[in-house]
Amino acid sequence: MRLYKNKLMLYKDGKLYNIIMKHKEPEGPNSFVITYSVDSGDSKASTINAGDSILNYTPTKDGYTFVGWRTDKTASNDVLSDVAATEATTLYAVFSKTVTVSYNANGGSGTTSSSSGTMYYNNGNTVGATISLRSNGFSRTNYTFQKWASGSASGTQYSVGASVTLTADTKFYAVWKVVSAYYTTTNSSFSLSGEGTIPLTYSSQTSGQSIFSLSSHQITVNADCTLNLNIGFYDEAFTANTEWSHNFTFYVRRVRSGSTSNVVANTYTTAYNKAWRSINQNVSAQAGDKYYLYAVNGSGIMAATISSLTFKVTSS
Repeated sequence: MRLYKNKLMLYKDGKLYNIIMKHKEPEGPNSFVITYSVDSGDSKASTINAGDSILNYTPTKDGYTFVGWRTDKTASNDVLSDVAATEATTLYAVFSKTVTVSYNANGGSGTTSSSSGTMYYNNGNTVGATISLRSNGFSRTNYTFQKWASGSASGTQYSVGASVTLTADTKFYAVWKVVSAYYTTTNSSFSLSGEGTIPLTYSSQTSGQSIFSLSSHQITVNADCTLNLNIGFYDEAFTANTEWSHNFTFYVRRVRSGSTSNVVANTYTTAYNKAWRSINQNVSAQAGDKYYLYAVNGSGIMAATISSLTFKVTSS
């Protein structure tokens, strides 16, 4: 080779030839550091050869199933499918868990099958499972189904078909409403000379109802409900002296778990002329409560007469 006119030439066989120099690009790195963030505060770093997949590490998390890797902390099942190592990268693990909704009859019977969905977790970020609440499969005598209550019978209520977003297994309780029904008893005439229970006779009721029953002059309530007590009757002093007037006390008594209490205690002044009395009162009743009427004659009255009595109870 010779230098000719500032060019490097090849001299061969009495001739000069140009030498063409080819430029060679510098080689890049042969590997990259990939950081795998499994969870907040839990990560590892690995060196991956250039061009090799960076998705070969499968982490674990108690109670969860590994879904895949993302380049951000979004909790989603949209994860990377395959990525070759071309630069240093941080990957974030996505996990999933099945969330189950179960149903409680809350005093009813029958079955309602559970339903489930999938929640996702990524380094402290959570996207809950969206689940539609099933139709009610339970039944309860004297009640109609209303809604589902979350976590307990007094929890937040949701309609059938409502979508709920959950991050943990949750039980939903049937919410019931007692059917509206009435039960009527009567007594045409009752003579009170001291004190005692007023005898009651069945008169009428809502067709097909089983909330109320009558035994030993006591009306039994067979469901938790708000109970309306509606009573009307005449009273008069059983004496020929038109100037006499005396007091007597009229009670509605309740027997609950063997204990008797007064829910109505009204004192009236009765005289020779008939007087119309009416009572309309709501009480909170429990299944198994018994209600009956009781009267106590006031001092000085030889006898008092209660007539045309109607005792009607209505559930709601």
